[in-house]
Amino acid sequence: LTVGNPWPEMVKFHPTAWHCIHPSFIRNEVLISSLRLQTMPDVVLLHNPEFFLTERMIQGGKPEESTQSEFYKRIESAFEALEELVEEGKIGAYGISTNPHGCQWSCTGHVNTAEATSTERLVDAATMAAARRGKSRHNFKVIQMPWNLLEPNAAHDGDTPGAIAQARSLGLDVMVNRPINAIPPPGFHTGDWSRASAHIKLRDQKPKPPSLALLTNVCQEALLDCGVNAYGRDLSELALMISMSVPGNSVTLVGATQDQYLRQVIKVCKRGPSPFAVDPLCS
Repeated sequence: LTVGNPWPEMVKFHPTAWHCIHPSFIRNEVLISSLRLQTMPDVVLLHNPEFFLTERMIQGGKPEESTQSEFYKRIESAFEALEELVEEGKIGAYGISTNPHGCQWSCTGHVNTAEATSTERLVDAATMAAARRGKSRHNFKVIQMPWNLLEPNAAHDGDTPGAIAQARSLGLDVMVNRPINAIPPPGFHTGDWSRASAHIKLRDQKPKPPSLALLTNVCQEALLDCGVNAYGRDLSELALMISMSVPGNSVTLVGATQDQYLRQVIKVCKRGPSPFAVDPLCS
């Protein structure tokens, strides 16, 4: 690009945060990533394309159906570009990182209504994108969404299977993110009767807040009931163990910037998913 000639369809939902999923932008980013990795990316994920809905919500309230239609039209165009990249051997497959219906909070921390994505409509967009390339099967393989001890809705919504189960029923592999970095529910912290705007870390602290101490005890007792003795383990270990064992989850994504946390993650991963039912822990 040249100065003064920005990428098409740029979404400016914050003065310091712009977002784009235009096909030309995607191709450029895949090229840059391939050069940086020095190999072909196995899977390329669109990251939170619902920022388009965020921008429209900021401009004029809840997005109407016309806005939703435009949103999925842009998704379809992005998916078609990704289908082309698969055909060219430049990526292995593609997916999306999003907060679909069933997740409690949106990508911007609001109640997940106006910004929620529909997994069914995403799959429909991939099917249409593949058809435009003359193919009967798409290469949309992966969906990433948040799940942690304080945001369990993706695993289930009361007695109804959640977004994870729905994605698996549509043939998608599921990655969960933010297993330790959680948005707390209303009243989680003592004296806090409105939802905290900042995320909280699900790991042991000194001094340990009563809310986290209670959460640790609840997890330990629930695990013990399932035949797993987890007493003495850090809350972050418990959070990772449980997220890895969520039914339908294929991968738990963890960002670790300190050696001690990376070693902790490796220890939990070596132990692998635990053979217990997760659903009781989410109720």
